[in-house]
Amino acid sequence: MPWACSEPPKGPLAETAIRACRRARPQDAVAGGPIKARSPASHAALGSRYLRGLLDQWGGDPLAAVASYNAGPGAVAGWEPQRSLREPELWVEAIPYPETRLYVKKVLGNAWSYQRPRHPDC
Repeated sequence: MPWACSEPPKGPLAETAIRACRRARPQDAVAGGPIKARSPASHAALGSRYLRGLLDQWGGDPLAAVASYNAGPGAVAGWEPQRSLREPELWVEAIPYPETRLYVKKVLGNAWSYQRPRHPDC
């Protein structure tokens, strides 16, 4: 296990997490060299770098990138036939993993909410 991971992951998605940790190189996550893998800032930097790579992999598609962040890019690549559903709501509802479907809804729903202009009285 590379030192980029603070502890070995457990659970059904452990193998995906292990592969992600092996791909993440802490020295590349932020300018200035290696970072401490246990610090919250390092986890944020590694997660951001990984998400940026997923966005690049999926041509800037936030639906596929966020789904890949949760389920893994290999799983999302297997959903290619349903990627033809260009309506975001239909694509999300067609995600075969209930956990990932909910994750995508929550993450992108929050992102879109924060992008909306705020009423001055709020």
